[in-house]
Amino acid sequence: MAAFAADLGRDVGATGLGFESWNGAFNTLGTLVERKEWIILLDEITWLARHSEECLAELKVFIDRYINGSSNQLIICGSISQWVEQHINESDLFVGRISRKIHLQPLTIAESAQFWAEREVAPREILTALCVTGGIPRYLEEINVRESAEWNIRKLCFEPSGYLVTELPNLIKSSFSSATRKSSLERYLKLLRALSGAGKTPAEIGAATGIHNNETG
Repeated sequence: MAAFAADLGRDVGATGLGFESWNGAFNTLGTLVERKEWIILLDEITWLARHSEECLAELKVFIDRYINGSSNQLIICGSISQWVEQHINESDLFVGRISRKIHLQPLTIAESAQFWAEREVAPREILTALCVTGGIPRYLEEINVRESAEWNIRKLCFEPSGYLVTELPNLIKSSFSSATRKSSLERYLKLLRALSGAGKTPAEIGAATGIHNNETG
């Protein structure tokens, strides 16, 4: 909430903004958007609201009062798609209030190849790097185009400080609540280790992980 106040104050040129509740925060934003046409972007709604039911409830009221029927536009973004799907897209709070859903997809091979536009790189080098990074822009940003694909893969995936070395645990941790995070991480890593070798039957995967075929979660 303090960060919201600081960002809003900086964007509108107001100093000393502070809120004691999300009701006050969104009401203040509402008085501002009534004065002229606004495009409001709430980035990382996951982290803004995941620990506050009041935040989403007041956001719903804000949409009804200041967005619907106005020329204002509200864009909500979040990097944890599972949370956004559950708490925004499928929530009764926002039924009829969502005008468009956009699911950002990985870049295509042609789009990803533009990362190497400043120098000539053999197609094989590009495809080799893309087999590891896919079309994820953040991973492509870590590619050093002055080095070979093999050099980049070693740097990203096999050095202790490599960006992709810790990426999987970080993604899994961010997708679960703190209560289930550790057990979920351990379970997923067990499954991935079991699947990383030769093909296995469900029974062999269960034996390797200690997870029975009928278990869920």
